[in-house]
Amino acid sequence: MNFLKKLYKFSQSWTGTVVIVLLVIFFFIQAFVIPSGSMKNTLLVGDFLFVKKFSYGIPTPHIPWLEIPV
Repeated sequence: MNFLKKLYKFSQSWTGTVVIVLLVIFFFIQAFVIPSGSMKNTLLVGDFLFVKKFSYGIPTPHIPWLEIPV
């Protein structure tokens, strides 16, 4: 049985569905609702947003204050 078939079978269970949804929310995308009017000029109260959580690049480690790459 290949990986995709195992993943499909796992996602058919409630546990699999919950695990997959939590992984998506924690690492990839999440929905938010604007609760207050603090950004009223651009976003209205009750607006829905989807936020991508992808990293835009892995930073290169360096020594603080010296900016020497490790």
